[in-house]
Amino acid sequence: MTLPTSTGETVLITGVNGYIASRTAEAFLNEGYHVRGTLRNKASGAGLLEVLKPFLKAGRLELMEVKDSQCPTSSNLTAGLRAAYVVIISY
Repeated sequence: MTLPTSTGETVLITGVNGYIASRTAEAFLNEGYHVRGTLRNKASGAGLLEVLKPFLKAGRLELMEVKDSQCPTSSNLTAGLRAAYVVIISY
């Protein structure tokens, strides 16, 4: 698989292991963006990692575990971002 040319820009997508957020991440990756995704438990991202493995190997996908009590705007999450996309699904 040939990856799209990198834009050099990074976006943050919360809840990246969910359906909508994972599809959003995939769209950004396919457009050349780097994606920093948050999830509550890294183990829950196993399926996402399998699907997007080429981007992970190329260093274009970064997953960060964020516990419920952590603020998702901490500097380690937002450093160098072009944009942040917060996906909220209410039940």
